[in-house]
Amino acid sequence: MKELEQFLLDQMEHDTPSLLSHQAAEHLISSKVVRPGVVVLMQMVGSARNAAGALTSEKVDHLLTGPMRADLDRLLAHDPEIGTTRLAWLTTPAVEATPTSIKLAIDKLMYLRAMDAHLLDLSMLPRERRRFLATLGRRSTVQGLERRGERRYPILLALVASPRSTSWTRSSRCSTRRCRRASPTPRPRLTPPWRNGPRRARPGSC
Repeated sequence: MKELEQFLLDQMEHDTPSLLSHQAAEHLISSKVVRPGVVVLMQMVGSARNAAGALTSEKVDHLLTGPMRADLDRLLAHDPEIGTTRLAWLTTPAVEATPTSIKLAIDKLMYLRAMDAHLLDLSMLPRERRRFLATLGRRSTVQGLERRGERRYPILLALVASPRSTSWTRSSRCSTRRCRRASPTPRPRLTPPWRNGPRRARPGSC
């Protein structure tokens, strides 16, 4: 069972119990080991998830300075300036590309830059683990994150470091599509540079 416990811990990029259980079953089949009971297997999955969470916190602990923790905590606090939490403000996507929504996306980027989110390096975590944590942050409520205690910080770190943490990408894509539809003239076709100028005569031709 020690081998199975290590296998589950190695799958730290995943956190869904059903997926971990399925992977554990496949691992046991490939290793030709009799699968333990369902209750025992789910207990092992739960222990592996807790261990993966602790390992994630350990790997990003050097990023959680006092100022960074304060900035992350402010994401969960109500901000009278915007009438909601910064978490909700950052994760609310733009509906369409209007000048107002594009300006709002730029404001979000500037806010994240002010807390040095663009300097965060989470490469010590597997890519799928970073993606999972960022998605969890976008889908979680303030109350849900607060109940996680210290484990909320890796989630918030992955969220603010993610390129999808604001609606800027969606706004810029919408703006590009909108401009293309509104353009009254077709885009000019580019002529390859080798077609400019006179054609050379073939050797031996007259």
